[in-house]
Amino acid sequence: MERQVSIYPTEELRKIMKKDVVTVRPDDDIRYAAELMEKHNIGCVVVVKDRKPLGILTERDYVKMASRGRTPDTKVEAVMTAPPVTCEASKKAAEAFVLMATNRIDHLPVTDSGQLVGIVAVRDLFFYW
Repeated sequence: MERQVSIYPTEELRKIMKKDVVTVRPDDDIRYAAELMEKHNIGCVVVVKDRKPLGILTERDYVKMASRGRTPDTKVEAVMTAPPVTCEASKKAAEAFVLMATNRIDHLPVTDSGQLVGIVAVRDLFFYW
């Protein structure tokens, strides 16, 4: 069994973020984005251009798309949540948690000088595996 390690509220995001962020381009279709999410067993993909986060596409967005009759060939840019709420890697876990709670989001792209460097899910802020 893996050991759970509590994260301190003062821990910098750069120390707890996942660095291998799955990304898509704005002109990719939502079928491709869904395939990536399934393949990597993740709840979102970050939409980027030149490593700059332009939007985010989450499981919640897919529910909205289905209810509105979007087809699998719809471009990501037509349905992504933009601009995404992001946080700098130097910020503390407690700051990220407040940002996520205030904006009612579960995934937070992490940036360094505006460039995507990682991602944190709300569950990452409770335990570091």
